[in-house]
Amino acid sequence: MRRAVSHLPGEGRASAAVVWSLLAVAVTLAVAACGWRRWQRLRRRAARRGASPRRAIAVRRFDQMDEFLERHTCDCGTRFRLAGESSRTAGVRRLRVTRLVCPACGAEERVYFDVTRVFQ
Repeated sequence: MRRAVSHLPGEGRASAAVVWSLLAVAVTLAVAACGWRRWQRLRRRAARRGASPRRAIAVRRFDQMDEFLERHTCDCGTRFRLAGESSRTAGVRRLRVTRLVCPACGAEERVYFDVTRVFQ
């Protein structure tokens, strides 16, 4: 069998340029898709109850905090581990801030609880 011979000058280089261009487009689309998924994940996290002082979860007893934290899982599906707690005030509201860490993937998250009624 005979191989086809290119009769046009630069034809091999043009084919290589097309292949590299397609590869560049594929890589760009993959990076954009990863960025899009990350942006959506961060948006979902910000919309969760307790994700910010404004979205703090109102509790009447401290054990309600424990119940919520026991059910709270990371995006990877693993339960968070409590890494610390602190208190904060927001106007007349008293907040308890819990810092959580995922033991599987290392993600960190803060959950805000409104504990004003606990002290009334």
